[in-house]
Amino acid sequence: GLAVGWFVGALIVLVVGTPALEVPLDGAVRALSQRGFVVDALRVVRPAGHGPLELSATDRVGRTAVVELYGPNQRSGGALRQFWRWLVLRDSETAPLQTSMHRAVEHRALMTIAAGDLDVANTTTLTVAGLDRGWTTFAHTLPRGIPLDEAGDGSVPKVWESLAVLQRHQISHGDLRVSEITVDDTGAALFGGFGNSEYGASEEQLQSDIAQLLLTTTATF
Repeated sequence: GLAVGWFVGALIVLVVGTPALEVPLDGAVRALSQRGFVVDALRVVRPAGHGPLELSATDRVGRTAVVELYGPNQRSGGALRQFWRWLVLRDSETAPLQTSMHRAVEHRALMTIAAGDLDVANTTTLTVAGLDRGWTTFAHTLPRGIPLDEAGDGSVPKVWESLAVLQRHQISHGDLRVSEITVDDTGAALFGGFGNSEYGASEEQLQSDIAQLLLTTTATF
């Protein structure tokens, strides 16, 4: 029965294709054009898998943007991790679970805007839009600066200063890995990600950020 079912399913996919894998690129291009970014070329940077389908978009004047496309079933891993944290009584240290993928992407984009207003975000949000077949697009600029592990240990005080800026405004990051921290030309430390961030964070979430950054900086330097 399993063999026959696999054969029939494979035959159907071969003949008619898989609708879930038909990425609505035209919708993403239209969403960017509404923000004044007229796409001239698209290039795949990372195929869809555990994370989103990541594309590099270039417009007619040479500007480059990062376009992330989230399929309708790509948030299950994050939901399971959040459920596990809740199960082990650590829900007070993490942001509330987003049951809607579109809301989760929208939350990340809005938190990036909030951090950008404080000059501690390494990207700028361009657009968030819902697309056909349950897909969601999130477009932003390229990250500014170089990775923290390439900047040298002299940048560590700047990282703590940037975290202090977030904490003074009651914002927790929630994912302070070295890959989410960059240092720009002026020496300022900037943050990316913000998928697990929270505005109006609790004291436990702020303390968790401190613990994460202690671990990140000591492991890196």
